[in-house]
Amino acid sequence: MVPHEKEVTTYILFLTTKLLLKLKSVKYVLGTTVKAKNPKPFMEKMPTFLKTYWKPLIITSVICLLLTIVFNFYGLYTNRFYFFKLDAYLFAVISLAHFVYFYVIWFKIKEGEYPDVVMRNLEYVLYALTLLYLYKVVETFLMLTSLGDYSEHLISPYFLPLGTFLLVVHLLLLSTTICLFFVRKWKIGSYRIDYLNEDIDSWNR
Repeated sequence: MVPHEKEVTTYILFLTTKLLLKLKSVKYVLGTTVKAKNPKPFMEKMPTFLKTYWKPLIITSVICLLLTIVFNFYGLYTNRFYFFKLDAYLFAVISLAHFVYFYVIWFKIKEGEYPDVVMRNLEYVLYALTLLYLYKVVETFLMLTSLGDYSEHLISPYFLPLGTFLLVVHLLLLSTTICLFFVRKWKIGSYRIDYLNEDIDSWNR
């Protein structure tokens, strides 16, 4: 390698090293700024939020569930209530498991108790109900998007406002139900084997 080439190579290495050091310092400054503005990531704040506001969360979920039960008898296209809908009564019966889950969570938080086998089995039912709530969200959304498929004189004037209201209710019910699972985990505890064994032993005594 000729002397001129050595000088060029040395100069390139010098510039590369200087650039890397500059990028590292910029990254450090940006990282410090972001950390100062956001001391806790969003997911780290969520447990604190749910632990603090679990009561309003349960109350909101109860209200949304009651509204869902009532409006299950309602026909959005016709703007009428149909009290002979078998599936609406079936949903009301199944939703009793959700009301029991509300009570169990409230009671265990107030009494400082651990989760047990009964609560775990009840939560399995809630998983199925969560899928049902998701179905109702999709169903209501599809009904709202079908507005253009019908003549205006065939659709109730309350179709769009009530449909939007029901979509919000169903979304709130779905989201609050999922949040309650995290409330149970962060506020009451996880379904640990030792807790469950202690509960089984207490039932066998």
